[in-house]
Amino acid sequence: MSSQNVQNLLMQMSKQLKTQQDDLQNANIVYSDLKSRNRMIDLSIGEIDASKKEHVWESCGKAFIKVDSKEYGTKLKHEKDSNVELMNDLNKKRHYLETSIGTTVDNMNKILDKVGAAH
Repeated sequence: MSSQNVQNLLMQMSKQLKTQQDDLQNANIVYSDLKSRNRMIDLSIGEIDASKKEHVWESCGKAFIKVDSKEYGTKLKHEKDSNVELMNDLNKKRHYLETSIGTTVDNMNKILDKVGAAH
């Protein structure tokens, strides 16, 4: 393989690595946001349960709507369940990206080792 081909290959791998790292960073941010949202949901559900009130005020844009406490609690639980599913999917994506990043780095190092050994 010519040095130009090796250089092109390493540049492509470097771009791929950067893309994977960016994707991993984005997945980590979304995961963290969902985790924080679930903590907020847990706190809200706890406050609703502790208040023993029949109704709560749900934010709707700039207004608030009076809703049944149990219905709102159920809505929050469904949102949390949906978040947990997304978090599980993100964990799979994060694992895939971490593995891909490691493989790309290993392959780049192998190429560099071969180039170094050839000189």
